[in-house]
Amino acid sequence: MLFGLLCTGQMHAQYFPVDTLKLNSAFRELQNKPNTPERQKAFFDAFPRNWNEYIMLFQYYSDKKYDSSMSRLSGEYVDTFEHKLTLIKDSAYCTKTVSLALGALLDADAPNALRDLQHFVMWKKMETMMKVISGLTDADQMLYWQFYWSSPFKKEKMVTEYNRLHKLLADRHPKEMKTMEIAFNYFCGKALFQSDNHIGGRHFVNEK
Repeated sequence: MLFGLLCTGQMHAQYFPVDTLKLNSAFRELQNKPNTPERQKAFFDAFPRNWNEYIMLFQYYSDKKYDSSMSRLSGEYVDTFEHKLTLIKDSAYCTKTVSLALGALLDADAPNALRDLQHFVMWKKMETMMKVISGLTDADQMLYWQFYWSSPFKKEKMVTEYNRLHKLLADRHPKEMKTMEIAFNYFCGKALFQSDNHIGGRHFVNEK
């Protein structure tokens, strides 16, 4: 009985549902007056803090008995996070951006939008992003980069981006670039969607 109570307590401590009403209200108010510091901060604060909160909020359910309305809005909310929070300090913004990616798994819709967000912010706020990433543990750095590069296809633009990042950052962040290199080799062109069947040894065209 005690073990069960402890487990239940741990689960509640780790998974806090996002206040959807608060987030929706902050989103609407920000659309009306996008250049208001208070409204930008209200949306930023109401937005999910990590992957668990993010996917709990934006998860798509094929079963009609579950509400997937927030999943359909995920693109708009991520786009607002990406482009409308111009008055949020870079340190806070990049910390939350990186936190959202730790432990994330690629899939269509909301997860895909989150991965695209990482690429956008990396090139807009590279120094701050790398400062946050370099402060992570080795394991969390790997979690970050594996999501960053997760793709079922090894597209030319991703290879180009990888080469550019490596060239720009290798001297200043050699340790982080080594971790990125491993993640790129394992996940770019080799990552299945979370909703795919992972059992059965699916092979990709670039695997022998």
